[in-house]
Amino acid sequence: MPGSPRRRRPTSQRSHAPPSARYNLPGGQTVTNAWNTPVNQSGSAVTARNVGHNGPIAPGGRASFG
Repeated sequence: MPGSPRRRRPTSQRSHAPPSARYNLPGGQTVTNAWNTPVNQSGSAVTARNVGHNGPIAPGGRASFG
């Protein structure tokens, strides 16, 4: 949803690096800015990727970006 943070939580017993999230926006919407992640958009498809200083997400840990 535009304007709301995305969250990711790994469910396995090992660390995840680098995490990324993919989602689709409704027609005509675009990402104009984000914090704590580089965002790429192609049409309605959006990919947000980890930045190096964040490191991996530990098992049971959480990560948010917006």
